[in-house]
Amino acid sequence: MWLVHTLLCMASLAPLAAFNVDVARPWLTPKGGAPFVLSSLLHQDPGTNHTWLLVTSPRTERTPVPLHRCSLVQDEILCHSVEHVPIPKGRHRGVTVARSHHGVLICIQVLARRPYSLSSEFTGTCGLLGPDLRPQAQANFFDLENLLDPDARVDTGDCYSNKEGSRGEDVNTARRRRALEKEEEEEDEEEEEDEEEEAGTEIAIILDGSGSIDPPDFQRAKDFISNMMRNFYEKCFECNFALVQYGGVIQTEFDLRDSQDVMASLAKVQNITQVGSVTKTASAMQHVLDNIFTSSHGSRRKASKVMVVLTDGGIFEDPLDLTTVINSPKMHGVERFAIGVGEEFKSARTERELNLIASDPDETHAFKVTNYMALDGLLSKLRYNIISMERQVLLGAVGAFDWSGGALLYNTRSRRGRFLNQGYAVAVLHKTCSVSYVAGAPRYKHHGAVFELQKEGTETSFLPVLEGEQMGSYFGSELCPVDIDMDGTTDFLLVAAPFYHVHGEEGRVYVYRLSEQ
Repeated sequence: MWLVHTLLCMASLAPLAAFNVDVARPWLTPKGGAPFVLSSLLHQDPGTNHTWLLVTSPRTERTPVPLHRCSLVQDEILCHSVEHVPIPKGRHRGVTVARSHHGVLICIQVLARRPYSLSSEFTGTCGLLGPDLRPQAQANFFDLENLLDPDARVDTGDCYSNKEGSRGEDVNTARRRRALEKEEEEEDEEEEEDEEEEAGTEIAIILDGSGSIDPPDFQRAKDFISNMMRNFYEKCFECNFALVQYGGVIQTEFDLRDSQDVMASLAKVQNITQVGSVTKTASAMQHVLDNIFTSSHGSRRKASKVMVVLTDGGIFEDPLDLTTVINSPKMHGVERFAIGVGEEFKSARTERELNLIASDPDETHAFKVTNYMALDGLLSKLRYNIISMERQVLLGAVGAFDWSGGALLYNTRSRRGRFLNQGYAVAVLHKTCSVSYVAGAPRYKHHGAVFELQKEGTETSFLPVLEGEQMGSYFGSELCPVDIDMDGTTDFLLVAAPFYHVHGEEGRVYVYRLSEQ
């Protein structure tokens, strides 16, 4: 067992040990009282600290309910069915469950026909349960993105109803179908007008170069911007940058087109010369709206837009009014972050100005530090708040590429995805301020491997970070992130090699410790 470090150092997976499952003292369910098991998942309700093993089951006479919660009681595993899980009509062909601190998502697959379709296809429903396993919402497969989108309104009126035996479309299904058809028509019209693809996130950094900043502090500001860009390039797969400096004059140091060349744009940051003079913060923000977030300067209409304003004090001798700029139509949809450096932000007037520059809420968009040496301490907060705007779902496709596996990285904001050539098993590793996507490829070079989604320049791809040690062991066929203390961050990654064979022993599980670099 060995480790290949990631090229971009997103995280390291430190190998701990490999072990076989000990069956000498198993915990067993009582005879005849256990559900058939398709998959299992550990879940904890943060409100009560109750922990259960969630078990999915096929539909049989013994297990008519697809989801059970099991707990250990006096060396026995006792299981109880989870009520009110939405069950589609037909025989279950597959049941999948996933969890987070916000709840549990269970999806049940059946072979059926969509409304007005002449052919059968795999379809079904998904139910969203709260942390306490009470139902919150449900949706059909073709409307799943509305269930995953936190901004979408999803009907919950029929969460408690079992659709077994129903005929035709119910009211909610028909309403969702009509809404979906309308959305598809609108999307087709938009694509005819503008065929450009979703362009991720565009970040305009607005750098204070006024005369009140000492040259050493201005250099520290440039170093902070360089570190921020490097950090974001590694974590954010679809981020582009522009940099504007303001003082007596306002000038574009580089625009969104220039940031396609990562090394060149980082070099331009270090070559910036301070302009000095007054503090025209409002004019600099208007400059970004007029000269950065425009198609002629590389901006995409569908991209998320972010401003990061770095300033050492209040506005001085600016011909534009800050409130007017903030409320202008061009500012609509732009997420703004403000960083105030120095003692001047202890005054109520300057603090109000900083909060006005920033979007609401101020707690996550307005930051104050005492000096320029403290700027790097904000990197993780900025990265978390900005990158979290990119809502992505990683879907594995086991049978793709002749059962080598593939993965679909789906953006719920743009409703588009990119297909990648690994993904027999997929998992998300939650770190302190970011996430890492990993995929198993059990047939890679006949030994198997685990890949991590990384960005090199403008390209996003899976790169191998772990490789199996025995040919044919199917290393990477299952990935299991483990959060031991249930604090929301992944502590270990378990990698299965079910066909590992040595001295009569079959199967092996590798344990890797997750650590930040």
